[in-house]
Amino acid sequence: MSYPGLITGHFNHSHWLKIAVALEYYIETHEAMLVKENAGNREWQELSDMRAILNDLLLFVIPPNK
Repeated sequence: MSYPGLITGHFNHSHWLKIAVALEYYIETHEAMLVKENAGNREWQELSDMRAILNDLLLFVIPPNK
């Protein structure tokens, strides 16, 4: 099956670690911003979704023994 506009690529372990670190940084900085701005539920839900993606990445994509 072909998906127009799909970007494919192969990522090694170090690539996935960099992605995880960047996502964790995004979450931490946005969390501080949301606290400072007293943000609403929608913004917090988006951050919660990002945290779930990070947890899935760490659990299912990046092997824990590496």
